[in-house]
Amino acid sequence: MITKDLILHTTGEYDVELVLKLSLPYLEIPRISSLDQCTNLLELNLSHNSITEISGLSCLSKLRRLDLSRNYIHSISDDALNSNRALEFLSLEGNVITDVDDLKSLTSLSNLRCLYMQNSKKDVTNPVCQFPGYFNVTSDCLKQLTILDGESLELKKEVGKTFTDCDSDHLRPDKKYEEELDTGELAQKRAESKDSA
Repeated sequence: MITKDLILHTTGEYDVELVLKLSLPYLEIPRISSLDQCTNLLELNLSHNSITEISGLSCLSKLRRLDLSRNYIHSISDDALNSNRALEFLSLEGNVITDVDDLKSLTSLSNLRCLYMQNSKKDVTNPVCQFPGYFNVTSDCLKQLTILDGESLELKKEVGKTFTDCDSDHLRPDKKYEEELDTGELAQKRAESKDSA
């Protein structure tokens, strides 16, 4: 459980109002609480805990970075982060969020630039990331994002556009090569070149 004493002990500050960064991972914290006096908090790390819902953050209007990765959060309610308009970075990877519509509740975060729902290796993820339209829905409803799961959205969209714009004939092998494949001549030529070597 988060207490004022824990915050002061962890940060070395004498007043919780002076705390700018707070990191409390691996403490089996079940819920977010007792942060109402941390009014100047800019960064909060509550990763690797036992948190099941996003709540208790409405007093943190200056918060810029929030790490809630590797918890047990199952959804993002519409008002969960409405008061956190300064938020630029949000990590929720390794939770159990299943509904892609939950991501729409982040649209009010106009300063949000980086969102992590899964890591770049895709081995720490949320079930929602397996949804076929995950990337499109997320990038469409959160137009302010520049980074999604460690990838540049602008670059990813450009790459997708490039492949869509390509003439598919340019990507095919030439006819002679296809004919050689069809007749097995290519395999025979390879075997002959190995024998001669």
